[in-house]
Amino acid sequence: EIEHGITFGLPVLLKDIGESIDPALEPVLARSTRKVGKRIVLNFGDKELDWSTDFKLFLTTRLSSPHYTPEVSMKTSIINFSVVQEGLEAQLLGTIVASEMPALEQQSIETLQSLDVNKKQVVELGDAILRLLSESPISLLDSTQLIDA
Repeated sequence: EIEHGITFGLPVLLKDIGESIDPALEPVLARSTRKVGKRIVLNFGDKELDWSTDFKLFLTTRLSSPHYTPEVSMKTSIINFSVVQEGLEAQLLGTIVASEMPALEQQSIETLQSLDVNKKQVVELGDAILRLLSESPISLLDSTQLIDA
């Protein structure tokens, strides 16, 4: 099934995996592809498969808090879909506030949007300061442009 998905660009779902992942999946997780002519190929087991860029591999587990090796964690995106009491309470509270006090809900949305804009601005300013520091040929203390920035 995995070979078929790799070749034809179909999604593949592997259910109920444990904390260890079969080493045979290593080339797939690492996307160890190479070009042969105009083809992109992947060595999977003893076979050389055509690699489709549309291929997606999904792994699911029933473990509440899985701990994978750093190598696996670097090669995958781990999403925790578990439901917890606090999350449900926050969702319910948001729904009640939206229906009972729409003005307060609107204020909350505007505040969150403002926080998002401010966070982006902080990152942009930090990047600008680092760029100015790295491009400056003179010392930080000698440059009024850097001090004013």
